[in-house]
Amino acid sequence: MKDPLPISAIVVARNEARHLEACLSALVGQVDEILFVDLQSTDSSLEIARRFTPHTTVRQPCPIPEPVWLETTQKARNSWLLLVDPDEHYPPTLFDDIRQALAEHPQAAAFRLPWLFHFKGKPLRGTIWGSPRLAKMCLLHRQRCQMKPILHCFTNPLPGYETIILPRRDDNAIRHYWADSYCSLLHRHLARYAFCDARRLRSGGTRFGLGLLFAQPWRQFMHSLRDFDGWRMGLRGLLLSAIFGLHHVAVAIYILGYQLRGHATPTQNQTQPAEPAQRRAA
Repeated sequence: MKDPLPISAIVVARNEARHLEACLSALVGQVDEILFVDLQSTDSSLEIARRFTPHTTVRQPCPIPEPVWLETTQKARNSWLLLVDPDEHYPPTLFDDIRQALAEHPQAAAFRLPWLFHFKGKPLRGTIWGSPRLAKMCLLHRQRCQMKPILHCFTNPLPGYETIILPRRDDNAIRHYWADSYCSLLHRHLARYAFCDARRLRSGGTRFGLGLLFAQPWRQFMHSLRDFDGWRMGLRGLLLSAIFGLHHVAVAIYILGYQLRGHATPTQNQTQPAEPAQRRAA
């Protein structure tokens, strides 16, 4: 039996009991430490987590995990951090690949791990979310990266360090059980993610324009449908690509809302949006 890798895995969850046992059991014995943060779940998530790790905490809900990851890194005892979503299952072969990669790249700042999205329990083989090139930046060295509590922009390698992409095989991809229905997917991408993406773009100076409302969503729709083989999936590929385009429409509308209300440009270190309670739930 191999020794656990010198990695602290961080799992942030809210009402993820149906996935959590498989997620955490895959980490036990593979990593040195599991840190679990519960966002006031109303199901059995916290009870399940306590069976797998003594390092559990509870905090108020947050719309995205990045601020919680940043807080929790201060409690980790290892320099290498693995950021795990509760609906992800890590295959044992991936940890073998990680072990080898850490030995071969001693000066790496981060690793992008192969990622396979599942929709309604089935793996996606097309659309932007089903690309075989999809890899998640989730294994990082905290002394070699700059970390920020921003959606989709959590970490950047410091100068002098590199990011390594682990190649994907049939048996080593993280299985990401992404969404069980179109309704949950629409809520996630038109409310939570669109709001946070708009805030991030506004903090970088992006302003509303007709191109942002019409041209950009159309390009992203076609990009998913044509360039990432969404068309090969038939109606499902068309609908998922349409949701990807609608996400960009929602981002543009949120940006317009900032401008019409005359709100000051939000800063990048904001972690809580001034939105209704149901939108703040993670």
